[in-house]
Amino acid sequence: MYSFMRFGGFSSYGRGGMSSDEEEETSDAFRVRGNQAAEQAGTAVGAGPVTAGSMALARALDEEEDGADAASAAAAGRIALETEVDDGLDVDAAIAAQLEKLCVECQDQPATLMCNQCADKFCAVCFAAMHKRGTRAKHTTAPYAAGQQLDAVVSSTHDAAAAAAAAPAAMDDVPATSSTPAPVAASAVAAALASAASDEVSDDMLEAQYSKSKAAATATSALSEDDEEEDIDDNSSSASSRSAAGGPIVLPSRAMQSSLVSGPGPTLRNGLPADWFLQRAQFIPLRLTLEERKYLRLLESALNVSMYTDKVDIVSSKAKSTRIKEQLRDICSILSGLLVAHDYRAGAALVKDKNFEDNAVFFQSVFELGRRHKIRNPEKMRNGYGKLCLVIQDSVIPQITELMGFNLHSPLRTVYRELEAADALDLLRDERMMLATGDIQTHLPDGSARPRPDIERDIKHKNAAVDFLAKRYCNAKIDEENTRACILSIADNATFLLQNRRCCDDMLEYLTKLYDADKPRTPAHSLAILGGRNGARLTHSHASQFSYVMQSLVLWREILHDMFRLWVCTEGDLFDPENPYRLRNTGQGLNRVQAAPRVGKSMHNILHQCQQKLGSWVGSSVVHLGDHNVPNALTFIDKYTQVSRILNPIVLTLKAIPRLCEKPDIAYYIQRVFGGPEQLKMLILTDFFRHAFDGSGADSFFDAGSCIDGRLTSAWNWCNKIEKKSFYTVFQLSGFASFDGQWSD
Repeated sequence: MYSFMRFGGFSSYGRGGMSSDEEEETSDAFRVRGNQAAEQAGTAVGAGPVTAGSMALARALDEEEDGADAASAAAAGRIALETEVDDGLDVDAAIAAQLEKLCVECQDQPATLMCNQCADKFCAVCFAAMHKRGTRAKHTTAPYAAGQQLDAVVSSTHDAAAAAAAAPAAMDDVPATSSTPAPVAASAVAAALASAASDEVSDDMLEAQYSKSKAAATATSALSEDDEEEDIDDNSSSASSRSAAGGPIVLPSRAMQSSLVSGPGPTLRNGLPADWFLQRAQFIPLRLTLEERKYLRLLESALNVSMYTDKVDIVSSKAKSTRIKEQLRDICSILSGLLVAHDYRAGAALVKDKNFEDNAVFFQSVFELGRRHKIRNPEKMRNGYGKLCLVIQDSVIPQITELMGFNLHSPLRTVYRELEAADALDLLRDERMMLATGDIQTHLPDGSARPRPDIERDIKHKNAAVDFLAKRYCNAKIDEENTRACILSIADNATFLLQNRRCCDDMLEYLTKLYDADKPRTPAHSLAILGGRNGARLTHSHASQFSYVMQSLVLWREILHDMFRLWVCTEGDLFDPENPYRLRNTGQGLNRVQAAPRVGKSMHNILHQCQQKLGSWVGSSVVHLGDHNVPNALTFIDKYTQVSRILNPIVLTLKAIPRLCEKPDIAYYIQRVFGGPEQLKMLILTDFFRHAFDGSGADSFFDAGSCIDGRLTSAWNWCNKIEKKSFYTVFQLSGFASFDGQWSD
């Protein structure tokens, strides 16, 4: 059975259904347990003698306290500011000892192969990416024993940490293993490389954009002229400099724009390029009208009852084309029946004396508005959209189109298309568009609330600008109401960008203000990670990890900035009749593996922009597309819609800590167990910046590691372990429910 993989599976952040009385009772219990923890462990920062008031509060509570809760409180008190196993290891010294055993390209994973021609050491991932074509494809390798031993240690300790994390015990109780397994056999490495090669569907999908590392400079003399030409070609979209230790770092401001809006040329008065709205409007879907929303409900109902993938993506003696045709006709029949039930006259006119081919325009328009609704609201249709895409994907197959007489795909209705058809593109060049589509801020940069009269004044000015533009640019081809819809659609996009990019900006601000780029301010807040220790697969010094985290956050921000454009590219790859898919078991059920050249090209452009702006790059630049990790463009786009679902709960919790400390009992608990609100904030951030970016979350470096997609995999892995963190209770008190949300709409 085909299983549509919802990458991440995270969603909502809510109040958790806790009333104010329940919150007070919970805070009282936390205060007492904090006292017990401080007494039994005696290591909590800022712990002092238990006061008579706290003892009176303890006696006032129910005396039948569960013994297990008391033990848990003791464990909570013991953690203090530690987020991982403290085995006395000098991490910096261990990192220095491992440097010679790391890959010369990504410089954070164990090197398991020695290239006989390049005379360099590579990890399996980088070797496969750097030796895919040309004369390098003929290079031979030999096992690198020291790197294989390190790889075996990293893999074994990572597996042990993962198994321990799945157990009820807290993560901090996971012991660090000191045993060294036998080296990995060369045949196993070769098999892994062969498996990776078999996953490739197209060279364009997995184009690795690498820059030359300093350590690789010694190998240039051994390269042939053909190799040097391939170097220039492969690195044409990479950063000009690279440094594992960080290098020059330029932190982008909140006003930083992607290449979509950067470059020379005339600008508006606010500094944006004059063609800003012209470019953005090409990828912004139109708002749904009230009538379209009625048809949207019909589409969602039809998709909800359809068992399409259960009938199509299976092994059967019946020809697949026949199965697809039957299921497409069933869906069209369901839609027609629902329309008749909803509006008898409209439904009767649609189906009377007509076949499905005669109603092709109706079916195409219904499926188009479903796609438009999903792009504008990524949190909606989390079940139905995947099925909708698969239905359209099958309908555009030439053989199926011939059998059905039509397909279900039609161009997406965007703001640009609508205005272009009405000869009203001058609207997008009007300077008043910035005022009419801008998002109204309710808070000042320092976090304080703006005066209500100022907000009301901005709302009035914005509405006046919308009315003026709608009246000025309407014509015989587009009325005032549709012109207004185009303006408000762009305004909705601005709101989407604000809501989704802000969490990345906030995390970048926390990183740069609370941590130094070159060295940790205190040993407890060092970001250094060591492969094989505490579940990490990567080896980074504090400076390297700081750069690695910053690069990942900046990359995610730029992806979210161009999300609508990436979504249009995604549908272009999915619904391309000349881009077939193949059904295969990727380890996560049967998935449709399909090339994604449009998405791949856009991702490489975004990656190249980030590398240029940051000045250096830590880790691998491989973008997985069309393999067992990211089977198709649909999986890719669903994957990156989860970024804000991961970061927003963390940001909201950090911002809620001062509010929680206004309650005396919760403030007492935070002070006794964590040492105060600032120490608690640093504990959460340090744990996240270390272990959400440590290469964990998968069984191999091909699936996780420091590649572009592996960075998000590690963040998911951290989220899956949130309930075992010592600060999980603070998340709950701040209103956190889960990273996952309701699947039904």
